[in-house]
Amino acid sequence: MCGIVGFIDTKAATPNRGLVDLVRSMSNCMRHRGPDDSGEWVDQRYGVAFGHRRLAVIDLSPCGHQPMVSHCGRYILIFNGEIYNYRDLRARLGDRYSIKWQGNSDTEVLLAAVSHWGIRHTLDEIEGMFAFAVWDRARAELHLARDRMGEKPLYYGWQGSTFFFCSELKALFPHPDFQGKIDREAFQLYTLKNHIPSPHCIFSGLKKLPPGSSLSLSPSIPGHQPDTTRYWSLIDFIIETREKPFDGSLEQAADELETILSDVIERQSYADVPLGAFLSGGIDSSIVTALLAARSGSKVKTFTIGFVEKEYNEIEYAREIAGHLETEHTELVATANDSLDYIDSLPTIYDEPFADSSQLPTLILSFLTRQYVTVGISGDGGDEMFGGYPNYRTMDRYLRLTRFVPRLLRSGFAALLHRIPCSWLKALARSMPPLRRHAGTICVKAERMAAMLPGRSALDTFARLTSNWFLGKSLLEPAVIVDHGIDSRISLSLARSVTETLMACDATHYLPDDILAKVDRASMAASLETRIPLLNHRVVEFAFRLPLEYKYSNGRGKIILREILRRHLPDHLFARPKSGFSVPIGQWLRTDLRDWAENLLDEKRLRSGGFYRPSAIAGMWRKHLSEKVDYKSRLWNVLMFQQWQEVHRSVLNKARGSL
Repeated sequence: MCGIVGFIDTKAATPNRGLVDLVRSMSNCMRHRGPDDSGEWVDQRYGVAFGHRRLAVIDLSPCGHQPMVSHCGRYILIFNGEIYNYRDLRARLGDRYSIKWQGNSDTEVLLAAVSHWGIRHTLDEIEGMFAFAVWDRARAELHLARDRMGEKPLYYGWQGSTFFFCSELKALFPHPDFQGKIDREAFQLYTLKNHIPSPHCIFSGLKKLPPGSSLSLSPSIPGHQPDTTRYWSLIDFIIETREKPFDGSLEQAADELETILSDVIERQSYADVPLGAFLSGGIDSSIVTALLAARSGSKVKTFTIGFVEKEYNEIEYAREIAGHLETEHTELVATANDSLDYIDSLPTIYDEPFADSSQLPTLILSFLTRQYVTVGISGDGGDEMFGGYPNYRTMDRYLRLTRFVPRLLRSGFAALLHRIPCSWLKALARSMPPLRRHAGTICVKAERMAAMLPGRSALDTFARLTSNWFLGKSLLEPAVIVDHGIDSRISLSLARSVTETLMACDATHYLPDDILAKVDRASMAASLETRIPLLNHRVVEFAFRLPLEYKYSNGRGKIILREILRRHLPDHLFARPKSGFSVPIGQWLRTDLRDWAENLLDEKRLRSGGFYRPSAIAGMWRKHLSEKVDYKSRLWNVLMFQQWQEVHRSVLNKARGSL
C-alpha cells in the first residue's frame, strides 16, 4: 500500500532538478501512505514527473523501490496496492520469457506483465486492489488504471497546462499550477450523498478515475481530455450473465462460495509484515476471520472497538466470537473525547468533504490496529454483494404498499406530509404504542417518506431514500438540485429483480465512493494496509450469479453467508439483527461536541463561506439541541463541509506559501 503522484507539465520548461524537487514535495504530503521509502523519476523532455511513497508489505528490500524501470527500459511504473496473484503471474512470466528477477515484489511482476503483455492484457490477468501509472518512453504516453471495485483511489485532470494524477488531492497543493477552485456541482452532490460520487471531484477540472477503468494520455496534445476505458464492469457482467444463473442448491452454492473465499483469503493473507483482522462481531467480519483462522498456522490477531453508549457497543459479540475462534483479541471502548482527538484532522485525512460519521470509529480502529500489525483484513462488501442493508427491506415494503398507487396521488400525499407540523407527528407517535419508540425520529422519517413518494421508478425512489434530498431545497445558497449521479446503465431490466438492481447500484456507487473511500483514507492515515476478500472480483461475480433467495429473502439478507458461518460458529453468536458501524453523533453534538459545532455554525462563518443559508442552518441546530428532531445526519453533513472548507484554505496557503 502506497501513495502515488505525478504530473505532465506540457510547458516542459522546468529543469530536471526542479521537477524532482517539486514532485518530492508533493509526494511528501502523503508520507502517511508510505512511511518506509520514497522515490522520484522525471523526464524533462516531456515535463513528466513521478513521485512515490512506499509502505513496505511484500519484499521489504530495496528491490521493491519505486518508481521502478522495466528490465527493457521502456516502462516506468508507480503503483499503489497489492497484486494478490503475483506469484502465479511471476511463474508464468518467468517460464515463458526467461526473466531474471531482481527481487520478490509484486511491483516487479506487474511491470514485467505490462512489458510483455501490454496494459489491457495485464489488467485482465491481475487480481488485486490497485491504482497505478505507467509512462511508456517509446510512445511518450501515460497510462493510468484503477482496480475493479475501486478499493484504491486515483484522481486525475488538467489544471492549466499541467496534467495531474494522485492518490490524495493534498499531494497537488504544492504545485504552482494547482488552482483549488471548488466545484459547485460536486458540492451539491455532496449535500445529497454525504460524499462526492465518481467521477466528480470537489475541485474544478479534476476527476476520479472510475473503478475498473483505465486511460491513456499523450502530452503532445496539451489540454486533451482523455477518454476512460472500462476493462471490467459489474453492470456489464450482470447483463451478460443474467440468463446464466447458478442452478445448484443453497448448500452447493455455499460449498462453492466457501472454496472461492478460502482461496482468496489465503492469497490475501500473504505478507512479509504482521497481519490481523477487523472483527466487529457482524457476519461479514466473522466469516472472514473464521476462514482466516482456519488456514493460519498461528493465532489470528483481531481488533474491535465499541462505545460507552450501550446501543452503539457490540464489543461483547466480537469478544465471544474471538473466544470461539481462539484469536489474539484486542479491543477498545471509545468515548466522545477519543473522537475529539481525530475530528480536527478529518478534512486533511479525507481530502474531499465526507460526512459518513462512521469515519470516526474507522479511524480509531485503524490507529488501534496499527499498533500491532501493518496489514488488516476487513469484512467490507458483504452488504452490497449479499443483500445486507436494511434499505432493501424498506424498499420491499414501500413497493408492496405503493404498487397500485398512481404517482399523482403519491405526490399529493407527499405534499400533505410536508405541511404537517412536526409537533403533531410526534404527538401521534407517542399516542400509538407501535410508534412510540420512533417518536424522536418520526419527523425525519416523515420527510424521508415525503421525498420518496414522488419517485418516478424504483431506482429513482431508492436514490431518494438514500440521499439528503431536503438539503438542496432548504439549506443551499443558491438552492439548486442536481441529478443524484446514478449510472444511467443501471435500470430495472438490468438484473433479475428490483432488490438485485438496488444491490448493483450500491456496489457500483455507494461502495466505492463512500465505504471504500472511508476505509482507504482512515487506514492510510494510520499507515495501515487494508485488504478486503469479499471484494475480490471472483467473489463479486459469483454473488451476482446466485439466485436472489440465496442472498436475500423475506427481509433477511446474507443467507448464504449465514449458511457458511454455521460451519464455523454456533448460531447464537451471529443470529441477531444487523447493527451498523456507527457512533452516537446526535448525542455528542448536544454535549461533548457542542462547542466545536456551534463555532463552525456561527452565522458569520456560514455567510462568508457562501454555500449555506445561515437562517435555515440555525433553525435546524435549535431543533436538534431541543431534542425536538434528531438532525444528526444533516448537521454532520454541514459541519464536515464547513470544517473542510476552512482547513482546505489553510492547507493550500501553507503548501504554497501564499495564494
